[in-house]
Order: sequence, then structure tokens, then C-alpha cells
Amino acid sequence: MKTMHGLLEIIKTSVLIEYKRRVNYKISFFSELAIFLFAYLSIFIFTNSSDLQEMYQVNASEASILVMIGFIFWNFGVLALGKSSSSIQDDARIGILENKIQSNYSITLLTFIETLVVVALNFVFILLLIIGTFLFVDLPLSKLLVTFIESCLIVLPAVIGMFGIGLIFSGLSLVEKSIGQFIMIFQALLLFVANVSGPIEHSAQYIIPYAFGVDIMRSLFSGQGFSVITFLLYLAINLFWLLIGVGVFNFFLKKEKLLGSFDTF
Repeated sequence: MKTMHGLLEIIKTSVLIEYKRRVNYKISFFSELAIFLFAYLSIFIFTNSSDLQEMYQVNASEASILVMIGFIFWNFGVLALGKSSSSIQDDARIGILENKIQSNYSITLLTFIETLVVVALNFVFILLLIIGTFLFVDLPLSKLLVTFIESCLIVLPAVIGMFGIGLIFSGLSLVEKSIGQFIMIFQALLLFVANVSGPIEHSAQYIIPYAFGVDIMRSLFSGQGFSVITFLLYLAINLFWLLIGVGVFNFFLKKEKLLGSFDTF
């Protein structure tokens, strides 16, 4: 009971901190939204959805929603990756990382809670995006809202997997100190190398945490359904990235404790 109360307090504190960050750093917050909106409009307007129409047997309006589904998964994914990787760097830079390490809760759990808070607050942005998309497609709003709810549920394993990849970058940042630009490049590349605006072209793309999730959600939307094996593979890929991420981060954290100094951030 005491542990649960402590976790609820951590969640409450994380929500307040994220709220204050967005209020105090409005320009940064709205810049992030503008970048995501620009990315969405770019793929929504310029993507040739004929491959999706052929694969899922849907019309042009429905294919536009399939593209939107890909964007939703990418958006949640890069948010999880970005927050989990930047949180450790920011804590080390302002000198509170060592205090967090000495907490009763693991640093990875604290970072995961902070990441979930950011992802949860992003639901509002995605919901507004879907309502805006409704104005340009010949589909009932109710169907889009169902797609929104289903996407928010199915994307959760991918959030965990992307969190794991973020931990890998966090571990590297303890050694290299500043890798923010590389992370931004990596996030942008994921927009093009994954199945965001089109179907999977190479099986190697399924190593990306949300690739199976996008396929599953698109199959649900088009009424085709999906196999249990596909869903299990989706879970397995993301469990793999979580375990790798935790392992790599803990390795670099122990190395930094023994050989490095957090004061050099």
C-alpha cells in the first residue's frame, strides 16, 4: 500500500512538472507541436497511398486514415524515445540524477513514469488531429474516434519498446554527454524507414517497435483482422527492446559510477 501511494505521488509530481514545463516554455512546446503538425501534413498531402489502397482494399479516404495511423504510432513512439533519452541527460545536467539514483525507486521506473505522462498528455494533440482530419475525408467521425481509441491501446507495447531504445541513448549520453542532435536525426529517419506512410517493404523493418502495431491497427481499420502470432511477435519485439535498453543503460550507469563523474555534464 505504501509503495502504491509512493508511485501515485510520483505520477502526480511528474504531471505537475510536465505541466509547468509546458507553461513556462511555451515557445519550445508549441515548436514541438508545429514540427509534428508539419510532419503529419507533409505525409498526409504528399504520400501516394495507392499501395495502401491495393494492399488493404480500401478507397482513397480510408487510405488517408491508414497513413494517419502510421503517423500516430510514429508520433507516440518518438515521444517515448525522446523523453526517455532526454530525461536522463537533463537530470544529469542540472545535478539531480544522483539524487534520483538514490531514490527508493529505480531510475528506469522513474523515467518510465515521466515518459508515460508525456505520452498521455499527447492524446489531446492526436485527438485534435483526428478531428481536423475528419474535415478532409469522407468518413464518419465516429469511425475515426474508434480508430483513435484502438490506436491508443495498441500503441502501448510500442511505447514500451521505444522507451527501451531511449534508454540505450540515455546510457550512451552518460558517456558521450551530448547526443541530442543524433537522437533528432534518428527520430526523423524513423518517419521514412518505417511503415508510416506505406506498407512494409522489407521484413527487417519489423525490428522497429511500432511496425507490427501499425500493421495490426491498419488491418483492424480495414476489417481484415490479424493473427495471434502477429500480435505475439509485436509484444516480443518490444520486450526485446525494453530488456536491451534496461541492460545497456544499467551497464553505462555502473560504468559512470565507477569511472566517470556526473559533474562533467
